Amino acid sequence: MTTTPDSWSTGLLTALLRHLSESVRGLLPSGLALMTAGLEVALVRRGPDGAPRTVRRFSAQPPTSRATPPSELAVLLLAQLQREVGRHLGRPWPTNSDGVALQPSAEHTGNSLRLRLVPGGTRADSPVIELAPFVLPTTPGRGATGQDR
Repeated sequence: MTTTPDSWSTGLLTALLRHLSESVRGLLPSGLALMTAGLEVALVRRGPDGAPRTVRRFSAQPPTSRATPPSELAVLLLAQLQREVGRHLGRPWPTNSDGVALQPSAEHTGNSLRLRLVPGGTRADSPVIELAPFVLPTTPGRGATGQDR
């Protein structure tokens, strides 16, 4: 099977979205979880019978440019997750222990992305939450960024 730039981009989007959803699992309030299928995301809560109930569903919006660097893509997707969870909760999410809203941050390092949630505004001295790094997929003849070598 030949991997085209579009299929590489779609594969990157879905893998990154799944990774981000799993990485923030421990930050969600008790009983909530994020589930992904492609670019579709469901925020679910366990019902009294233990079965998951969808409380919010949305489609992740990919950038309009396929040339968006993976670090920018990670920030965009994580911001979408934050926005949708925050809408359900009726407040910013996540916040640090001081109640300061955190902002997504991603840095391309080697063949992976360093993912973090950092304090916004003037509270730069507040704690940072490190998320699991995302190892960028590679395809034959292409680098980890999807750029031709």
